[in-house]
Amino acid sequence: MRLNIYMTLLLSTLLVVACKPPNPTVPERDREHYEKALAGEKIECEHGINPNGGCFAEGDTGVPAGEAGCYPFCNIKK
Repeated sequence: MRLNIYMTLLLSTLLVVACKPPNPTVPERDREHYEKALAGEKIECEHGINPNGGCFAEGDTGVPAGEAGCYPFCNIKK
């Protein structure tokens, strides 16, 4: 009997936690773009949009620089 009560409480708690609506945490600097995307508006960025929804800075390509960012595709000879 006691096991049934514990199992019922456990399953009820899991159901409540699993079924609540998602609450995405968006950084403040990307919030404007996030809200525009939700509204269906087009996001204008002079140098392109990064995968996180922010704008690239001038000269930024989004590709990591250095050996760590391009392995195994680097052609760097030591």
